[in-house]
Amino acid sequence: MLFPSRILLALLLVGLAIAPVRAGDSIPQVMPPSKWIAPRTFDKSPKLDGVDPSTESRWLLVDRQINAQNDETFLHLAQQVLTPTGVMHNSHIAVEYDPSYQTPTFHWVRIWRGAHSLNRLDPSKIQISQLGFDLDSLLFSSQKTATLLLNDVRVGDIIDYAYTIKGSNPAFEGKFAGAVDLQYSEPVELLYTRLLWPRPRLLYIKNHNTDVQPGAFYKTNAVEFIWNLQNVAALRAEPATPSSYDPFPWVQLSEFRQWSDINKWALRLFSSTNSLDPDLAKMIRQWQALPQPEDRVLAALRFVQDVIRYLALEDGVSGYDPANPSTVFSRRFGDCKDKTLLLVTILRALKIEAYPVLVNTRRCQALADLRPSPTLFDHAITAVTLDGQTYWLDATAMHERGPLALRSWPDYGVGLLLRPGATALTPIPSCPVLPLTTVTEHFQVGELETESSL
Repeated sequence: MLFPSRILLALLLVGLAIAPVRAGDSIPQVMPPSKWIAPRTFDKSPKLDGVDPSTESRWLLVDRQINAQNDETFLHLAQQVLTPTGVMHNSHIAVEYDPSYQTPTFHWVRIWRGAHSLNRLDPSKIQISQLGFDLDSLLFSSQKTATLLLNDVRVGDIIDYAYTIKGSNPAFEGKFAGAVDLQYSEPVELLYTRLLWPRPRLLYIKNHNTDVQPGAFYKTNAVEFIWNLQNVAALRAEPATPSSYDPFPWVQLSEFRQWSDINKWALRLFSSTNSLDPDLAKMIRQWQALPQPEDRVLAALRFVQDVIRYLALEDGVSGYDPANPSTVFSRRFGDCKDKTLLLVTILRALKIEAYPVLVNTRRCQALADLRPSPTLFDHAITAVTLDGQTYWLDATAMHERGPLALRSWPDYGVGLLLRPGATALTPIPSCPVLPLTTVTEHFQVGELETESSL
């Protein structure tokens, strides 16, 4: 896995073991907001006219302010709970962060009950949990969640809280990439995003499914971009919407100008100058003795697929930077990028042309419609060329057998093939090989009952 998907607010804690703060945990600070933040207010006596009676809660304010110079993101959220179920689901606050490069700071947590403000920010009650190992996705993460369980929340209360996350992933080498969401699956009365961008750094902005333009205010050392939307309705995605299609309006932000910039960035990550593990070098010499180049490719591929088990260590830089091939070989595990770099390293030692390829398994061809950004990829594969034919091989696939000509790959559409001089995404042709497994589904529709009996 290369990066986490873009999500709404990362506020809900699901399936994690919560424990009190222990020695050694990065305890969130409690401090007033930074001076650069522009306060926003919301209606503390909102009317219920027009609210769907089945609605459990509603967002009165989603205020997100980003200071790109300081690597700080401020969030101010106000949510009114409208039903007992809404109270049950929303009477806690969960702030996710990666302690390897991020620091959370709480500013306030309060409940508005009519005109009265009730303080609910007790630092001693903040609990820290860690994702740890996710058995379903075979992912180990150091990501933590600071959780505060709220006392005495009642129907009609407004939960009003604010916090700041400071720090950016060092894998991006100081460059910025992000997004502005303009609509959610829940209604929002005031959706406000403010970005302080340092001059003279260049920022590239691209709209998706929207023509909303931000207000731009030029200051001496910064440009202030503001997206200010009111009474934003909920967007309900239609059933069976293709995963490659994103119906939500959003704005893409990137400091990377073109794909050649992403290629240069990724090439620095997918490179290894360290000497090979002696046992790995010995295996490569054995594979070199195989009679045909394809035999060497198949031997290396089978080893990486079957012997190197899949396990992802997602911790800050390691979410983007593959581990050293000799390390992956000796420990016998790695994620897609680790296994891909190991396979590429082996194949190049065997004098086989091979390159890492970054793809997006969800957006596929739609990746070409986005601005260049390092956060767009969620998988890595390998492009191998033999006798003028290119094969798109997945080092994480298991139980694959047969010659290269019978290997299949998903319809990725495009990918970023990491080689010197690449300036654009590379088309990935549809696989000419049909999978050997055929899935047939049978549906039986029952008879329509026209009478009922007691």
